[in-house]
Amino acid sequence: MIKIKGGVKIDLLRPQALLALAVAEQVYREEYEVDCVLTSGNDGRHKVGSKHYQGNAVDIRVWNLPNGADDGHQAAALIAKSLGDNYDVIFELDHIHIEYDPDMS
Repeated sequence: MIKIKGGVKIDLLRPQALLALAVAEQVYREEYEVDCVLTSGNDGRHKVGSKHYQGNAVDIRVWNLPNGADDGHQAAALIAKSLGDNYDVIFELDHIHIEYDPDMS
């Protein structure tokens, strides 16, 4: 199941970001048996030029994974493998950042 953290905006998310979120949810459910929690969509503060502001990026929680950050690395790799070269999947300390970025492939 996808859960959305309170205050997270999803109204401008593009289909590519929604697809990424669906793939992440499948990885979380099948590999870890936990919910996928969206912690940022097209909201919050991000670096200048962030794909979040274009609706092409999402952040998902890692501390709810059974082994926290240790599983976060593996989850990011599994998500990246499923999404392919048009996406950047970056493990950060407290979340996984996923963005649609076909120009950087």
